[in-house]
Amino acid sequence: MASSSDDLHVSFKRTGGWSPRALELEVDERDLSPEEAAGWKQALASEPPPAAGGAEVGGDQQQYDITVRRGDEARTMRFGEFDVPVQLTDLVRRLERRAEEQARERRRR
Repeated sequence: MASSSDDLHVSFKRTGGWSPRALELEVDERDLSPEEAAGWKQALASEPPPAAGGAEVGGDQQQYDITVRRGDEARTMRFGEFDVPVQLTDLVRRLERRAEEQARERRRR
């Protein structure tokens, strides 16, 4: 069981869609706003949120794979772009924007 002193770590990966490349991001709690950290801690502590549809991703739909870790606790979630649970939508979009910004920065180098 994780202690309250264990830092949160979130791994984000988006695949599928029109891009042949995966979009990935690793963030630690110190990189998150207090609101984001609280949201991911709640996602880790609660029952897995139900997706709007099945776990299958078809066609050109994007898929999100997110792993939240804190100490020895971990939860991996997989959603299609239209199946992200409502309570995680804003958090997932924020990670996606950060990952896109990071990818743009890498291309500039």
